Amino acid sequence: MKMISKAGAAFLLVAVGASSAYAIPSFARQTGLSCDACHAGGMFPALTQVGRQFKLNGYTMGGGHTKMPLPLAAMIQVGLSSTSTGANGAQSANGVNENNKVGFPQMSIFYGGKIYGHVGALIQVTYDSSDLPQGLTTQRIRADNSDIRYANHTNFMGDNLIYGVSLNNSPTVQDVYASTPTWGFPWAAPNDAGNRAIAGPMIAGLGQKVVGLSAYALYNDFVYVEFGGYQDTQYRNGILKNMGFNDAGGITGYVSGTAPYARIAFQKYIGSNFFMIGGYGMDTNIAQSGTTKLDKYTDVAIDGEYQYIEGKNALTVAARNTWENQTLNGSKASSTTGTLSVFSSMATYVYDSTYGASIGYGNVTSTGVAAGQDSSSYTAQLNYFPMQNIRLVAQYQGYLKTASKTDAADTTDYNTLSLGAWFMF
Repeated sequence: MKMISKAGAAFLLVAVGASSAYAIPSFARQTGLSCDACHAGGMFPALTQVGRQFKLNGYTMGGGHTKMPLPLAAMIQVGLSSTSTGANGAQSANGVNENNKVGFPQMSIFYGGKIYGHVGALIQVTYDSSDLPQGLTTQRIRADNSDIRYANHTNFMGDNLIYGVSLNNSPTVQDVYASTPTWGFPWAAPNDAGNRAIAGPMIAGLGQKVVGLSAYALYNDFVYVEFGGYQDTQYRNGILKNMGFNDAGGITGYVSGTAPYARIAFQKYIGSNFFMIGGYGMDTNIAQSGTTKLDKYTDVAIDGEYQYIEGKNALTVAARNTWENQTLNGSKASSTTGTLSVFSSMATYVYDSTYGASIGYGNVTSTGVAAGQDSSSYTAQLNYFPMQNIRLVAQYQGYLKTASKTDAADTTDYNTLSLGAWFMF
């Protein structure tokens, strides 16, 4: 593999173009808790029992002291990545070769915390420094993953019931588990497009392209249920579009009508162990210009999480499999049906909230109109926290198989080493 330059390695800073909000210091200032109280070993975004309760209760928990008039925070990412064959990897969306170049893939400002009473929010606005696709270069400043919610609790049949409503812009961003598309591993990836063409279900591709409202409840700290729906913002509200709420990246057409979403999970704490098994689903119709016919995507997933936190040890294991049925009457003239099966898994361990290691594996199989998108890959990552608000990462992504219709080269040509850092303040 082509090695990263000495100048790049000297940074020991990483290459991560993530587009998700994670642990933010405004939460710590509001609650008076350290990062590892809410995140397993400080490894954001994997939540602990306290972190799950904090989110489900609407980000309103107090106990801390701050002189800031608003619960604001910021994040800066710095990094570089090196791909085995530089000409085939580390490319931006416009095909610019970014191999071995130190950059600032993302900078974000957050509103994270209580708004008033039982209402709180996690709102992220991001400056994207990457080379955006043609026509989107003006949308560098955009609304990122955001979740505004009202939450309360009551006694129901002798047990505690937490209930609430979430207004958000990414399916599963409101979730509290590390097994969903928004919060699943890898939590960061090289800031490039490359030629890897790893397929994903529609539910994982709608982040920041829709707006949704859902109602949820957690009964007796055991059964979690949620129901809601999402609508497209591209043609419905010019203000949201101009803010970058929907940049149509990777999606042809727009969501027609309301896409219903449902979630159920069963969770249990036994001593230092946490167990969860559940599932979720979404039914999405995509409209195409020039026709009244729709493309239909039905996603059904099962997921699970195990967590062990004791003393200086924090282990989180999560996995999900999503089955997607596609009926593409709007964009295809024939052979309109197909399926995707997308599997994703990860395990991460942190010792003393300082040293960590993570491993992930993903696999995609496809049939019918979706055929040709089969792939498999793995990600290995080392993490170091010199301070609770600084995270240094060394990440290696290996490709065992990539979609044959877009990549005829040896898959190892796209194996990528990334070094980087996140600074939160």
